[in-house]
Order: sequence, then C-alpha cells, then structure tokens
Amino acid sequence: MTYKISNCTYKNGRGTKENSSNWTCVFDEENNLYYGETFLGNADGMFYTLYEINKEIFDSVGTFSNDDYKSQNLIKTGKLLYSLEDTNFGTPNHVEEVGDTNYKQIHDKYFKHTVK
Repeated sequence: MTYKISNCTYKNGRGTKENSSNWTCVFDEENNLYYGETFLGNADGMFYTLYEINKEIFDSVGTFSNDDYKSQNLIKTGKLLYSLEDTNFGTPNHVEEVGDTNYKQIHDKYFKHTVK
C-alpha cells in the first residue's frame, strides 16, 4: 500500500509467512531522505529494525509477487540505524544495536504513526 502524509510518501507491506516481517518505507521529498523499518512480533519475541535506504530500494519494495521476504530483505541491505530484539527463549533477552544516535528522532518523525 502506498500513501502520502504531508511531504512524505510511504509504502508498507505485511509478511504472510510465520517469520516474515511487516515493513514500512518512507521517502521525505523535501529533504530527499529514504528510510525503512521492519517489525516482527511472534511467540519467539519482538524484532524491530530501522534502516537508511536509497531510492532504488524504495522504488523496489512492494513490487514483488509472492513478497513474503523479498521486500524485508531488500530493506535490510540499507544502512542499519537501530535494531531491537526482545526474545523469549527461556530467559528473556533484550538486545539493542545503535548505528545512529539520531535513530529515535528519525523514528518519531517518520514512523511513530505506524506503531502497531
């Protein structure tokens, strides 16, 4: 699905396999910036990633037939800004990786409305 909010164009999709992620990408037309996020929540835990992507990735996501992993894998070729894994394998495990200290501002500006 593609939609527009203010000066930003969004694309999002939903994985249909047990371990495929939901994803959202944004193109900020005013600042010429591209970002993508993936999110998966299941019995194993919660997994979230935020990436800086490029125009080619943005243009390609959501165009594949049988798109259970293709768009999410393409997003993951971008520059990692933040990842969070909160797993339930026996003892709860919380692992964060920060690739850009501005990740929270990026998330809040572009993706806060997409929180499931």
